[in-house]
Amino acid sequence: MRFRSKFVAEVRRTLTALGLRACPVCGSERLAFSEWPVLLPVKGAPWPSRPRDKDAGVMYAVAVRCDVCGHVLLFDSECHRAGGPPIVTSLSEAEGDELDEAGPAGTRA
Repeated sequence: MRFRSKFVAEVRRTLTALGLRACPVCGSERLAFSEWPVLLPVKGAPWPSRPRDKDAGVMYAVAVRCDVCGHVLLFDSECHRAGGPPIVTSLSEAEGDELDEAGPAGTRA
């Protein structure tokens, strides 16, 4: 499972517009936006446990990593979702790009 490439590009544009241009620790501008979601449990353990927490869930976070010092920033993907197609996919990047080009419901845009 990975984030769709168009979604990662959208998050990059949004965070850059908000001022994230350099690492807050070392000042390097070498920031890498990961296509792999970081799954964070919220409100307890979302996986089967004894007893299972009924309010538990999972946050899909976008990770931004500094290539120089390794500092990692996490952003809640739901805050960057503007509706539309799913933000995570099990498709390969090429298959996902092909689907994006096809437009809604698989029709060519």
